[in-house]
Amino acid sequence: MRKKILILATVAGVFAGAAFAGARAGKPKAQVNNLDAVKLELKSIASDWDAAQVETPRFVPGRKVRFSLMATNDSSEVVYVPVTDPYRQNRPRLRRYGGEGIPYRDDISKLLKAKDAEAIPTIISSHMIPLRPYEQRELEAVDLSAWYPKLKPGVYELTVSHRFERGGAWVDLSPVTFEVVTRGDDPDGRQE
Repeated sequence: MRKKILILATVAGVFAGAAFAGARAGKPKAQVNNLDAVKLELKSIASDWDAAQVETPRFVPGRKVRFSLMATNDSSEVVYVPVTDPYRQNRPRLRRYGGEGIPYRDDISKLLKAKDAEAIPTIISSHMIPLRPYEQRELEAVDLSAWYPKLKPGVYELTVSHRFERGGAWVDLSPVTFEVVTRGDDPDGRQE
């Protein structure tokens, strides 16, 4: 009886493997971590100011300060970009313009240490984003409230380091400057 179960399990495994291979036939091969082909940059999300009128994005205190992590495929082939855990793949660095760095929230500092120390990573979710040749797409949003305490009015510089996989090389994105303004500077005069 054991031999029959073992033989059936082996045959089922062979057929499943063949079906998977057949389903993959004709599909483009994934090019993960082709750093020469994928360029990364940050763009502001939901700034209250028209980017055409103001070079520095402005945000009102209490509103989310968010940036899109954009990926551009500079190659003539499809590239599949892995997106997993933002606390594994990203390391934002924030500082007041001309000043010192702003530390992460205490809970985030502890979380990052724990994630870096894991021998086998706990992956909450993972997916691949296909980038067609010369296409630009958002990989994810970087929400500064998920990393830092509430920001006070002032001018800030944000730099993000990103890696495509655990243990991979960090890619430093160009810094972006933004301003958190007082409520009186809100272009729509909104109050919260």
